[in-house]
Amino acid sequence: MSSLLQPLKRRRTKSSKPSPTQGIKAFPVEILTIIFEFLYDAASGILDDTPDRRAFPGSVYRPHGAGGGAYARGTKRSITPAREVVKLEFPLHIVTGVCRLWRDIIHRLPEFLSRIVIFVDGPPTPLTSVQEQVKVARGLPLDVLVTRRVFKLGNDPEEKQLSDSEILAILADEKAQVKEVVKLLPSLIPVSRSIIFDLQYSSSLPYISLDFHGPAKFLRVLKLSCVQEGWDDAERLPFLDVVPNESPDDDFEAPLLSVLVLDGYTVVDVLFSDSWIRHMQSMSIDSLSISHLNLLEWENFPFTIHDLVHGLANFGALRSLVLFDIKMESGCGDDDGGSSFLVDNLTMEDMDEACAEEFSVASYSHSTWCYFHVINTPITYASIPLVHHLRLENIPNICHPEFNRSLTRFFGNRLDIDKCPELDDDHLEHIANSCLQLRRVYIKDCPGITVRGLRMMISVRDDLVDESKDRIFEKLTIGHRDDTESLLGCTTEADEKIKLGHAGNKYGRQDACPIHRLHVMGHPAKLSTAERRWFERNLESFSWT
Repeated sequence: MSSLLQPLKRRRTKSSKPSPTQGIKAFPVEILTIIFEFLYDAASGILDDTPDRRAFPGSVYRPHGAGGGAYARGTKRSITPAREVVKLEFPLHIVTGVCRLWRDIIHRLPEFLSRIVIFVDGPPTPLTSVQEQVKVARGLPLDVLVTRRVFKLGNDPEEKQLSDSEILAILADEKAQVKEVVKLLPSLIPVSRSIIFDLQYSSSLPYISLDFHGPAKFLRVLKLSCVQEGWDDAERLPFLDVVPNESPDDDFEAPLLSVLVLDGYTVVDVLFSDSWIRHMQSMSIDSLSISHLNLLEWENFPFTIHDLVHGLANFGALRSLVLFDIKMESGCGDDDGGSSFLVDNLTMEDMDEACAEEFSVASYSHSTWCYFHVINTPITYASIPLVHHLRLENIPNICHPEFNRSLTRFFGNRLDIDKCPELDDDHLEHIANSCLQLRRVYIKDCPGITVRGLRMMISVRDDLVDESKDRIFEKLTIGHRDDTESLLGCTTEADEKIKLGHAGNKYGRQDACPIHRLHVMGHPAKLSTAERRWFERNLESFSWT
């Protein structure tokens, strides 16, 4: 009998265990609704204004009121303080996958419907459904994304290469669908928190001067981005010679705007729009990104690097600026002093030597930058600005004498060198003798250097340091020296130190500071115990990973 009852007992025990969703379904719908609304609010707030966020992507930040942010320096204009940056996380679509009950509850929430995704490739999103979703969102600020289901990146060798006719067909279809979406902008702009166009070709992107009108009182993020240049961008250039007459009552104004992305000719459009310039002159943008702008093929279109810099100077101030894949003529400036260009953090990627150098020269105005990141772009002596934190990544001309010469113009306190396999011990010795204000060195994925070369760099610098100045210097940096990724608050005094270094480089040798931190990452060599102890004894902070 017991042998017959055992299987039944096991089956009963197994069936009595609650399923994973039983506890979930036990919550009343009203409580779950409150929880989901709280989840949406928690993921949609303003980012904390911390030193980490102000410094990002670098390690130097400007504390408000202590030397001022970028917007407080070198200008007589009245500039609004830096914009608050909103989080665009959207966890509700993840939570819908937990169970059918949760999905049904969330799909009925206006908060869920406040995120609108419009696909422009097959099958495109019906615009009637978008209009209905706007109504059901009940006035909540919208997050609008116009994008594709499939992008043709062209960097996969196994991916079928498209013919010219196929590319033109994709471009024509994308432009036609975007043109229909643009018709919805008058109803979306007044109620949107973010509007993002993420498309394949730059020539499919809308233009602010033509397609954006009226007040956008909730808008914090505007991105007009693409994967690559459009083939027919030239067709859209002629209208830029004469900007349409814009009624002041119809001006596009976004007083809360903090993040702006302008790809292709959308940046030229903005810089030609008088109403947009009037609006931006009194504002401070947290981050601006400009990509995929190629004007070299259009010889009759007079827009140069100097024009770009003068246009950006109208933006009031920028905390972070990214320039990626910019190709245009250098041109000639109207003056030799450069523009009053207010920016804290600048990133340049995939730019040729002349373009990068001309941008630095044109924007040079004796103001210091917190952070300068150069990626896959040659550096020259003229392209190095007055900057506190310099990061060099995948630099193609590192073996050229101009690379060493350019470092003699760096007077900041932190240097990062990343993915430069040709960096060697001779470069380290040059850094020790030339970058005399350098205190923090971060080296990653540079297998050409040796432990011996790093020890030599530290020893050579120590021989140049005056002990009394070393003690004063340590008092200025107390409180940061124990963190591997230390942050430094930039003050007026710190700016003046860099300017004095520049003056000393012209008129005499500057005083040297000791190197306090060295962090090496991704090196194939293994440190011996004795070598590690030597670095730890001679540095305040050291790591080898």
